[in-house]
Amino acid sequence: MRASFAALLVGGSLVLVSSAADPVRTEPAAQPGTAPVSLAAGSASSAPPDRCQVSPTVLPFGTSSPAVTRRANQFWTVYGLGEGGPEAPGSPLGANSAWTEWDARKFAWTDQRGHRDRGMERLLTLPINGSNGVTGKQPDGFPWSWADLETWPDTNDRHGGVGSYHFDQIPRFINATYDYYVWTRDEEFLARALPRAELIMERYVLPVLGGDDGIWTIPLSTNDGVADRSRPSTYFDQLRSGHQDAWVNAAAYTALLDMARLERLAGKPDQAARYAALAEAFPAKYDKAFWNNASGMYAGWRDAEGNLHDSGYLHVNLEALARGLGDPERARSVFSAMAAPADPIAFGPHTGSTDVYQNVVAPRTTTGNPPDSDWDGWSDPAQGRKPYGDTVQHGGTVLWLSYYDVMARLRHQDADHAYARFVAMLDRMAADSHCLTFDAPNRLYNDFGESLVQVGSNIPFPESGIAALPLLEGFAGVEATPAGLQATPNLPSALVDARVSQIDYAGQSVSVDVSRARVVARSEPVAGPQDLAPGASVAREFDASTPFNQAQVQVSATHGGRVTVALERRVDDSWVHVAARRHDDLASRATWLDLAVPAQAPGRYRLLTIRPGTDGPLPHPEGEGGGGMTLAAVRVLDAAQEDVTPPSLAAGGVVTNAPVDRFTVDLGTATDEPVALTLQRRIGKRWVSVAAQVLDPAGGRQVVVGTSDQPAGHYRFVATDDSAQAGVVLTRLERARYTVEAPELEVRTTAPAGEPVTLAAPPDN
Repeated sequence: MRASFAALLVGGSLVLVSSAADPVRTEPAAQPGTAPVSLAAGSASSAPPDRCQVSPTVLPFGTSSPAVTRRANQFWTVYGLGEGGPEAPGSPLGANSAWTEWDARKFAWTDQRGHRDRGMERLLTLPINGSNGVTGKQPDGFPWSWADLETWPDTNDRHGGVGSYHFDQIPRFINATYDYYVWTRDEEFLARALPRAELIMERYVLPVLGGDDGIWTIPLSTNDGVADRSRPSTYFDQLRSGHQDAWVNAAAYTALLDMARLERLAGKPDQAARYAALAEAFPAKYDKAFWNNASGMYAGWRDAEGNLHDSGYLHVNLEALARGLGDPERARSVFSAMAAPADPIAFGPHTGSTDVYQNVVAPRTTTGNPPDSDWDGWSDPAQGRKPYGDTVQHGGTVLWLSYYDVMARLRHQDADHAYARFVAMLDRMAADSHCLTFDAPNRLYNDFGESLVQVGSNIPFPESGIAALPLLEGFAGVEATPAGLQATPNLPSALVDARVSQIDYAGQSVSVDVSRARVVARSEPVAGPQDLAPGASVAREFDASTPFNQAQVQVSATHGGRVTVALERRVDDSWVHVAARRHDDLASRATWLDLAVPAQAPGRYRLLTIRPGTDGPLPHPEGEGGGGMTLAAVRVLDAAQEDVTPPSLAAGGVVTNAPVDRFTVDLGTATDEPVALTLQRRIGKRWVSVAAQVLDPAGGRQVVVGTSDQPAGHYRFVATDDSAQAGVVLTRLERARYTVEAPELEVRTTAPAGEPVTLAAPPDN
């Protein structure tokens, strides 16, 4: 066995080999047992105790990660239900028209606390001109901008006492109607709500906003989007957006799709076909109207003089991508722009930062500082406009934007990228003593020095609760559709399973459990995290009574660094190398590091976690144990897989029409050296990197690369060493098979990644 992957076992005991100055610690080796086998030592997490101490009042979410489960339920208690108490106050529902879709997104899937019923009733009673005897200055079909005002309540002296008409509530009425109905299948609700939706579309959207021709265009001269004169037109009420607003039109695309579905469900095929045709033509028109080649992003709006206004509006871009607008090339461009340096923050604890995630919990709303000509100062303080970064509408953030960020990455990247952002959001909440909430005038800053105008979290942001829902809609993939209740799981590598309970579909209480693997062996929290000092190696032995194909270790690294994860099999009296993978740039939080291996037969194995002698800044601060790196837990998995239909060859890679999460690569020649490989996907005319891994073929010529589910497409591998590139060939592709259970519906089945499982058919009404 080569020294680069060596670990030391002495007299049947597990030995941690530390640096020369450190004592050797031994622990008993694992003994054979029933699956999952318990591996010696380790705990569930090495993270510091959470500062958010809210006790969840409901427990709808569950995952294989205790930390994520706890934090997701805390988050939902505070930001979903508004039950965080005086230490973390919140509110469940929005009070006005702009919040209707967010309210429906939060509660259409569950009957918790009766909030869904209240949201549905509010949707039926909010004023629309021409409905329920309501009249106003705007034509029939215009939903009022506020609960009791036709305009937004920005009627101060700077606006001459006259409020601004808003337009983002218009598509949201339609979308909320669909969400409530498709989850509840409440025919009485539909009988009352659909005529109001039809009034909006037929009397206002199509004839007044020009929806019959494509992009919805605001006809008012007061809302023409022109610099220095336009009134605000949306919830982002200090931006002079107008005329053709990209945020309004992103929601409009969903509204067209939802109207087609509603009309079809209502037995009106001609109307359904009309809206379906408008929806089909809409994405190309959206791209033409708003895509800005100069920035590589969608602009915020196009004014009546034809000018694009673009300050890197991420609330526009991420919501558009999450709703299904754009394409892989535009999504790549947006994410690349988000990774590039943004305008430096000019005020507050992040002054000088060019990171779009300076607030961590969600990206900035804008990557650039909107010019004064695009800024309406109606609510600015007396001293004038705040510096860039000192308000949620330019440079700050709103917590709900995390939802669209995660869902956009799920749609256009993969579950691992999406999960990284989701977990970062939960970790940030957990690290604050009030769960990131504020309580004006008593508590104006969080533990990170951010103010309530820099981070929009709780009051007045009940919509923040949607940021928990990627667990339901994304990773578990649970969705109510016209065809019934379905699940299309898409789990990240770090999760073995996910569960959502307290679902209410058509009056039936439902829980859904999705899993991608069976645990063959795992560590138990018997000894706490183990230090990994520079030069250390930890070995965990186990007897696998069943086959397996994946191993993971959970490591945290305060100062970054890298480790190698290696698997060895016992053959006679020797340990034989199976596979190894190096992980670089480790995170400070406890993170699962993955090693995909060829299918292994039952037998005795050991899993090694190896840290090189020099990989980080030295000397390490005192009190950080073994140089700031710890091994928290280990697990060995049997991930259900199936072969993808033999792919076709194309331009140095392969094309597959099904999702893929495991790639077997033939290197062309046997090698005894680690090989750096980058998986790339063809997007438009570009090869875009998906994952980079350093693998050890151990004298062989084949390695296995594991990822989270990758969409159907054109893939290739690139070797860092140009001399090795010519021989790199993909020889086998596999995709995950998920197990999906819904006990109340007597459903337990498996399905390949990307294929929905129908859990319940629509009820016969």
